[in-house]
Amino acid sequence: MFDRICLPVDGSHVRRGDGGALEYRVHRTWHAIDQTPDSLLDAPEGERAVLLFGLGGGEQLLHLLTHSDVRVVAWERDPWILRLLLEAHDLSKAINRGKLWLRLGADLLDEVEHAPDRTVIAHPFFAAHYAAEARLLQDGLGERRALVCDGTLFVDDVADALRAEGFTVGTWEPKRLAKEELDHAASRWEPEFVVSINHVHGLPEACARQELPLAIWEIDPSTDRLRPAQGNVAGTHVFTWRGSLIPAWKTAGFGNVEGLPLAANPERRFPIALEGADVEAYTSPVAFVGASMVDQGQKFRQDLLGLYALWKGGSPMDAQAEGQQRLEAALGAIRADFSVDRTGEAVREHLGDFAAAQAARGRDIVPFVAEMAGADKRLTYIAQIGQVEGTVWGDDGWRFVEQFGVNYKGPAGHRDEINKVYSGATVNLDVGRIYQSDIVTMRVFDVMACGGFVLAEHCPALEALFEAGVHLDWYRDLPEMLDRLAWWLERPDEAREVGQRAAELIRSDHTIRGRIGHILDTMGVKR
Repeated sequence: MFDRICLPVDGSHVRRGDGGALEYRVHRTWHAIDQTPDSLLDAPEGERAVLLFGLGGGEQLLHLLTHSDVRVVAWERDPWILRLLLEAHDLSKAINRGKLWLRLGADLLDEVEHAPDRTVIAHPFFAAHYAAEARLLQDGLGERRALVCDGTLFVDDVADALRAEGFTVGTWEPKRLAKEELDHAASRWEPEFVVSINHVHGLPEACARQELPLAIWEIDPSTDRLRPAQGNVAGTHVFTWRGSLIPAWKTAGFGNVEGLPLAANPERRFPIALEGADVEAYTSPVAFVGASMVDQGQKFRQDLLGLYALWKGGSPMDAQAEGQQRLEAALGAIRADFSVDRTGEAVREHLGDFAAAQAARGRDIVPFVAEMAGADKRLTYIAQIGQVEGTVWGDDGWRFVEQFGVNYKGPAGHRDEINKVYSGATVNLDVGRIYQSDIVTMRVFDVMACGGFVLAEHCPALEALFEAGVHLDWYRDLPEMLDRLAWWLERPDEAREVGQRAAELIRSDHTIRGRIGHILDTMGVKR
């Protein structure tokens, strides 16, 4: 156990916030995980042992050790959290006396058979964050098992789909854990296969070590260059939401690659009839939910100008000023027409020598510029919906468009709130990233699952799955977006009927469970 705790592990997701409170990052959001005294629970009277599920800052553990004689089995999925606890508190007496037993990661499998007869005290935050493990304690360990790599919210939907197929689902953390701990988890779980949402460098090779089939379902853009496969990755199957990336995957040495559109989970995304205060809160002529990309754009701008200064040499201030001028020229060329992705062409024209020098070092700067242009595009398009009192939901970067009359509502909750937003808008606008105009976004599937009407940016992939005027509508550039928006705002009843047909189509043809079924069939997994 202690050898495992000392293995290399990423700890960048945990920090001490203001006042020294412990905080844990999920995606881009930091959550306080220290427990207050009034949230601590006592061990039930007469109970001989309890299972502590998730440790956080250790307040609940210390409370149990101090105020009861009960034996505590303390489980934590994250070795960094366990390491911080042991650094802060001397637990040696409780461990030596047998009052405290520590469990890490896949060790939870040892406790599953005792869970029905033992009190489980769950950390308030980690009870939800460790959802797969909580389900394991609830449902027990089945004969058929799968590992799903941690990551985006989409992971929960995939896990649900696999459970519906009869698999017990565990969590694998290839971005965070050491190779030895990953191997340990795989050997304990004995899964039939591994599923990863998006590619993680080294994951195919890790699965090959364990002779585990791997399914990678790409659903998000990446600014990292795809690295050539190392060793035998014949057991890896890649499903990408962008058909244009298939040649790159094959060039990198992955033979099993195919295009697979995104989808929705109708059990998570469904129509909601607004009532009471929700009518005013969520009814809108037009709404957009998503990232402004402002923070990403600024980060990539800083990174790119820093690289430019190192490459140029001389005065860093002068080099950055020159880089800024050349970058703005490239972005200006892209802004001339957001309906066409000219990022590569603009980079070659205005930053060609710098781009070539970076490419020689294995770094592609086109994705950096594309993120900046993507933020420009979204701000430009969404600013226009202020003309019709539109609303936008997302990060603080959207405050920029308030000056144009857009109603910024803040972040939308990923549970029922986002369903209310989609259900309450007459038109739900879809504005994709400038460099992924060849895909159908997750937003389109989710809005349709909620019975919302979608006005999306046209692409052949959209036309291949849906029919304009029947399931949704589309536009090709900003002027057409405004024309189609005005047309549908004059026909709210027709828009509602289109949304209802869209929801029916999603439930029949475009569910995450259906996509997972296809993935399993392709991999030859018995169903």
